[in-house]
Amino acid sequence: MRTLMLFACLVAPISSAAEPPRDFCEYTVEGEATNRGSGGPSNVMSLHWMGPTQVGRSIATPLLINCGAGAQLNIDTVGRSSVDDVKMAPGRYAIDTKKPKKGAFGVRGSGFFSAEGELVISAWDTAHVAGTFSFKTNTGKRYTGAFDLRCPYAGNGVCR
Repeated sequence: MRTLMLFACLVAPISSAAEPPRDFCEYTVEGEATNRGSGGPSNVMSLHWMGPTQVGRSIATPLLINCGAGAQLNIDTVGRSSVDDVKMAPGRYAIDTKKPKKGAFGVRGSGFFSAEGELVISAWDTAHVAGTFSFKTNTGKRYTGAFDLRCPYAGNGVCR
């Protein structure tokens, strides 16, 4: 039995550190080319990642993503959503600009002001937030996208 356990330990893959975030957000409008943008403080913000006295905290929300390059999508919490409504953890959130509820997200972009769909956060910690989204706008266009964005506040005592 010990020989079998030793063999299993020798052939088991050695786990490596998690891959670093790729620091991007991209989206596609049905039938069009993918619009891919980078991360950074202009493209992602979260109260979860900010220290109590950090500059910009007074205007921050639980999660804001500006996605793409040039014609960006603005994905942000709606209403009076708080960090209790949008926790720093994986989760599923409604995209609903028409009847916003706490914990829901709204999306704005070039040529539309309302949308309905879903934002899926697959990973969220003090290093990054990652996930996917899909929604249909009031103009009838369908959008899909993905993101893996680094916490942009290196050295603030929160981000790692």
